[in-house]
Amino acid sequence: MYRSYYYRQRYYQNREDILQQQQTNSELKVQLMEKESLEGLAEKLSLERRLLQSQMDPHFIFNLLGNIQSMILQNDRVTAVSYLGKFAKLTRQVLEQSRMEHILLEEEIRTLKNYIDLQQLRLNASFDYNIHVDETISTDISIPPLLLQPFVENAIEHGLKPLADIRRGLLEIQFHLDTVHDILECTITDNGIGLEESKDNKVKASHNSLSTGITNERLALMYPNNPFVRLEVRDREEGFGCVVYLAIPII
Repeated sequence: MYRSYYYRQRYYQNREDILQQQQTNSELKVQLMEKESLEGLAEKLSLERRLLQSQMDPHFIFNLLGNIQSMILQNDRVTAVSYLGKFAKLTRQVLEQSRMEHILLEEEIRTLKNYIDLQQLRLNASFDYNIHVDETISTDISIPPLLLQPFVENAIEHGLKPLADIRRGLLEIQFHLDTVHDILECTITDNGIGLEESKDNKVKASHNSLSTGITNERLALMYPNNPFVRLEVRDREEGFGCVVYLAIPII
């Protein structure tokens, strides 16, 4: 009877110890999940903040408003009001889209056009641009917002603007659909001074690195372990300028 009582008590004690250990493990798992969730949220908020900061360059804003002010002083008020409206719309688009997970490709293209039109005004129409979308692409597909704008800014500010009187600038943006892997391929090409010459200026290199770094972080966060996601920035193989290639899964 004593042995039976002893082993029964030992069994219940071991069982209680196991249950307590399981409860402790469960609590630790919950705490770990909460920590990971909070860290993920903090990382996302930090990324959103840096994304927003990278969109609207202060020099772009000040120079653009200076050009609009010059139009007003020259009594070209109709054009001034038109561009002021574009600027207000662009600011609203950037603020709204920076908080979204995805937007329509059509909206992204409209934002890019608005931004490039304002850059043309700021640089006295010193360059041309065109945006080509393959006929097979439906503009109602969704992509992460504001992916291309930083690279368009780099192409204009650090590639086309320094051309001066060397040649007329040209910016081309193309969208192609890889139907095999459901990948949207975006290519930004300019005929500017190229990466090598831009690297001589630390500010230019830093700005380009910032855009590339933030975009890589966003892609890694949105498409973890996706082998088809790719971002490549390089000099053109033929002619002058730079090429940015971005491949992202379509939604």
